[in-house]
Amino acid sequence: MGNLAQSDDHELLLSFCQKRDESAFTLLAQRHHAMMYRTAFRILGNQEDARDVLQAALIIFAKKASELDARRPLGPWLHRVVLLESANQRRKRARRTRHENEAMKQHQPTTSTKSSSLLPELDKAIDSLKAKDRTAVVLHHLEGHSFPDIAKQLGGSPDSWRKRCTRALEQLSRKLARHGTPIAGITLTTLLSQQQAKAAQVPAQTLQGMTRQALTHIALTTNSSLTLLLMKSKFILLSSFIGG
Repeated sequence: MGNLAQSDDHELLLSFCQKRDESAFTLLAQRHHAMMYRTAFRILGNQEDARDVLQAALIIFAKKASELDARRPLGPWLHRVVLLESANQRRKRARRTRHENEAMKQHQPTTSTKSSSLLPELDKAIDSLKAKDRTAVVLHHLEGHSFPDIAKQLGGSPDSWRKRCTRALEQLSRKLARHGTPIAGITLTTLLSQQQAKAAQVPAQTLQGMTRQALTHIALTTNSSLTLLLMKSKFILLSSFIGG
């Protein structure tokens, strides 16, 4: 992938949207998939469902990439896509069979009863934060960027981003307490760190297959749209000719 690997997200997104550089999209998927997968796994508690959500989210990313503001951090937008797709997946799973869902809950591994009930609500609370607070939590706690790295990407000082992140965790604690799950900010930090170690990534070969499927899907969609447009144009020309 040459010099692309040295490019930031902004440059990669522009390269994919303007030049349809599939290598740029692949690099973006590699950079962000771990956060996306962990988010889905937190909400669903099931590896297979989490991978289905990751695949769906990558397809949406490929389709919507040209509509994104390349100047804004990509992580928070991808986090929201995964959150919405995870909610869809939960509804599908519930429809398939409620009994199977209950059995899965009884056997899935959890760190504790409290964290088990907390995890599905945590990402909703993160998504409800103000934009900069959400960015701080997603980039630092979900994607593992250091505060100096965030400051370099987005401006400001590392200390200001550290303070913002601390305040954001306090807000998360209050939000979760209002939903009946009181938990301290320091416990949230520990829980998120455990998640990073527990469900870090999908295998590289699996991710490659997902990325190819997303790119193939967008190519097929684009070709179908062009075909429909050409057919419509031919119909209009034929109608004009007959009418003339």
